[in-house]
Amino acid sequence: MHPRVAEAFRLTFRTIEVSQTNRLKGRDELDFLPELYRENAVFVTSDGVFVNRAIEDGLRHAGIVFVPKQMTVDEKVLFAEIVVGFILGGCSHSPFVFRGFVLYPAHDGLRTIVSKQDRLEFSWDWLSNMLDIQE
Repeated sequence: MHPRVAEAFRLTFRTIEVSQTNRLKGRDELDFLPELYRENAVFVTSDGVFVNRAIEDGLRHAGIVFVPKQMTVDEKVLFAEIVVGFILGGCSHSPFVFRGFVLYPAHDGLRTIVSKQDRLEFSWDWLSNMLDIQE
């Protein structure tokens, strides 16, 4: 993950970079996902194969944010900032609200997958209009 993306999350959330910690570094995601679940830690990754496996196998997790590798760094940072706001809003109701959720950017907006059900949370057009209204 690019340092600017990690920083976008770090401004609001305690953020641990897997490659920077002895506890997780070098381990397979499948091995430490249960630990993250116990800590209620959302996992941010660009590993599409892992995300697909987590969805297909119904792996228990506290939330996964998928940031596709093909996005530019600026797009990844913007997406991270959007996700931070979305997570903050959702967690105002419960700190565990994103358990089992996979969040990802799609052509039409922010989408989530829960129990293999894909849902549009909001469109990019809606978000753009909301931002225009605030200005």
